[in-house]
Amino acid sequence: MDIYSRIAELKQSGQSFALATVVSRQAPVSSHLGDKAIIFEDGRFEGYVGGACSREIVRKQALEVLRLGKPRLVRITPEAAAKTVLEHADEVVIPMTCASEGAVDVYIEPLVGKARLLVVGGSQIALTTAQIAARMNYTVTLACDKPELAGVSLESEIQVLDWRELGSWLDAQNPAKTHIVVASQGHYDEDALMLIAQHMPRPAYLGLVASRKRGATVLDNLEMLGVPKTTFPQLKYPAGLDLGGARARRGGHLDPGRDHLAQAPKGRPGSSRRGPPKPLAGDRAGSSHRSRYAGGFSAHRHPQWYGHRPHQRRDDRNRQSRQRRVPGPDLLL
Repeated sequence: MDIYSRIAELKQSGQSFALATVVSRQAPVSSHLGDKAIIFEDGRFEGYVGGACSREIVRKQALEVLRLGKPRLVRITPEAAAKTVLEHADEVVIPMTCASEGAVDVYIEPLVGKARLLVVGGSQIALTTAQIAARMNYTVTLACDKPELAGVSLESEIQVLDWRELGSWLDAQNPAKTHIVVASQGHYDEDALMLIAQHMPRPAYLGLVASRKRGATVLDNLEMLGVPKTTFPQLKYPAGLDLGGARARRGGHLDPGRDHLAQAPKGRPGSSRRGPPKPLAGDRAGSSHRSRYAGGFSAHRHPQWYGHRPHQRRDDRNRQSRQRRVPGPDLLL
């Protein structure tokens, strides 16, 4: 297989790698203009860009390029001035240590594959998750019963397949870059998970759109079908982030599939995961500030809960009015 076919194959599978190309040379060196090599994230090397001296330099620089996600020109030269390698630079100069005293310039570019999202199901949740992901940095595949898509308009980038064909599809994917959300909502959850257990039990992410009770039932059913619960140690159900809203408190998550499509809300300033504001030091009315937004009693309307004397309650009210009003969890959603 020539290197261009190999590059196309790797892109199709979603693998990340760096491509190194010889763009300049000064004899005596063994490489030629246009020579190429593929360097993988684990350091594996395919192709040729020079002998032992330049090969290890290119390998190290390629791993740095993959880490930073930026291309760079690597100049390997015997010139005495080549003493310093600047980190994060677009061009680096490295001394040639071989006795031949040749020189070679190698351009290294990162080719980072898109993460792949498999959505199983034809439910509204499945369709919405697939549509959102297609607009983000995901290659999306929707596996369902095709009659479920009657009258549905999907993004052109979304690949559609019958869920019964999952086995062969999973065999062709890279588990480290494959995220799976099972959102068939009781129609073929167990059947799909059995295929996943056989062909890719440990993807990068595996979520099941189901309540905790339903998710436990699915695992019990799988165990009766011969799939131990330990097969899916990372299975997440309910899928999605618990944003702390009213529906989440009743046992359901607000947007299944958010764990891999929208991690940002977890650390957003003022998000519900931070909880209500802390009271000011020495302020006994701070708890009433929290209870007001949680639907609880106010200390000002029910002073008997705190045993305050009238003048104390008035002082507390004054301090309370000066506190910054921060919306509670439900108001952020």
